Amino acid sequence: MAALYVLAFHTALMPTPQLEVPAWSRPLLLYGGSGVTLFFVISAFTLCLTMDGRQNAPYSTRNFYVRRILRIVPLYYMWLAIRFALDWGLTFTAFRAYKVPLLLYAVFGYSFVPGHQEGLVWASWALGIEVIFYLLFPFVFRVVTTLQRAGLFLIGTCMLAGLHSLVVYQHPSWVAQGYKEYFSLFSHLPVFAVGMVTYFLYKKYRDRELAQSVPACILTASVLAFFAVPNLWSIWLPMDLYPMIQVYLIAVVYAALVWSLSFFPKFFLINRTSLFFGTISYSLYLNHPQLVYKLTPVYQTIYAWPVPHTLHYLTCLLVTLVPLVGLSYLTYRLVELPFMNLTRHFIRKPTLVP
Repeated sequence: MAALYVLAFHTALMPTPQLEVPAWSRPLLLYGGSGVTLFFVISAFTLCLTMDGRQNAPYSTRNFYVRRILRIVPLYYMWLAIRFALDWGLTFTAFRAYKVPLLLYAVFGYSFVPGHQEGLVWASWALGIEVIFYLLFPFVFRVVTTLQRAGLFLIGTCMLAGLHSLVVYQHPSWVAQGYKEYFSLFSHLPVFAVGMVTYFLYKKYRDRELAQSVPACILTASVLAFFAVPNLWSIWLPMDLYPMIQVYLIAVVYAALVWSLSFFPKFFLINRTSLFFGTISYSLYLNHPQLVYKLTPVYQTIYAWPVPHTLHYLTCLLVTLVPLVGLSYLTYRLVELPFMNLTRHFIRKPTLVP
């Protein structure tokens, strides 16, 4: 769902000129960048869920890094090579000229460097943040072991994000060099903290007798809030005043959605189709910008049809989704899955003493 939401967002905004979207869907559709926020919340939640059962096992930290590297790096490196070839050329001269930024992109350190935060691979800014969080997570989880500590961690990350915003505000030269607060790890740490709080709330209530009406009501409220926030945001607080507040607000909405679904999974959200898209979602996310860019002439042809903009946009979305699903399934099977299967050869297990 997160990946598809970002796809809908980029299909409208990436083409030049941007696609005219239906007025009735514009606030919700142009909020699609928050699909990354949903991903961050889910990521923190599921990392806690899996790490909680493995934390005391031997080699747990090492094995965690092995799993994350083999899950994230191969497909990213494939696209990094493609983007390097397209942008700079696969020549010795190009490697010499761009070896420093290439190394920066290869080690996921670009989110800290002005002018490079968006990454060479399109839409990879989120990976630059996510991978650093992966690096920190085993150590954070050793300390954040209860709901109370998760709450303190959330407060601490909010303070850190506020301090970061203040520092950026006091250094306009950073902004002039291309530093963007939104693409910084410090700005999104509270979102990961919200995901961790969500997990400990789930852990607290999962073994208790909980009436289904409670998660059902929260599910309903979170869905309504999801539709309401994009429409009401401009009334409450202009986005250019402090855009990250908007991110934190929708993170709480997504957290409520995740928590309620953990107790009250509904077939219309969790089914074979959504599980399939979840399986290929990483490929879907990294593959879609290139495809959207290449299909821009097709979009322009479709928008020349004498039909309403609703039909224009939905047709463009369908034209994008069909080949994207095929391509993403191929990259999942040929790139992601083989390296995921390699995990078992690198995971260290404790030696059994008879």
